[in-house]
Amino acid sequence: MAKSAKDDKFSDYLLLYFPLLLVFILDRLTKSLVISSLELGTSTPYFGGLFSLSLAYNRGVAFGIFSQHSDIVVLFISIILLVGLLSIHSIPRRYYLPFGLVLGGAFGNVFDRFLYPQGVVDFISVPYFSIFNVADIAITVGIIGLIISLFLAETRSAVSHKRKRSSLKK
Repeated sequence: MAKSAKDDKFSDYLLLYFPLLLVFILDRLTKSLVISSLELGTSTPYFGGLFSLSLAYNRGVAFGIFSQHSDIVVLFISIILLVGLLSIHSIPRRYYLPFGLVLGGAFGNVFDRFLYPQGVVDFISVPYFSIFNVADIAITVGIIGLIISLFLAETRSAVSHKRKRSSLKK
């Protein structure tokens, strides 16, 4: 039995909005747990110091950059999120999952900016690296996924174009 247009639309929404909501909910839950169980500036190591949980706040964006301009950052990110949501259904389906991860993470961090005057809640600390959160992980994985999807699409397009050219020569 063939899939209907309604089934395709539902699977598209699921592919996009499920990761977005899952990331947002996991981000909120983990940040709430950390805020309720850790003191600011304390650190609890796990797995022999492989990583630790440490409550910190970040007013900047990735790795604390632009922390002196947090109001402009919030405005800029909010505009990007709005544009992203309004244009989401005009992008190819293969980008829905990674884009959903990016949007879910971005919503999680923007939500913090409105909820906490101190900034975004960060709590995962890895030695010799910056402190981050679940939303940051989702954004990073989503961006890597978008890059891989773009690369694969370009590769497929180039192969297809090469095949068409070689078939025309015959």
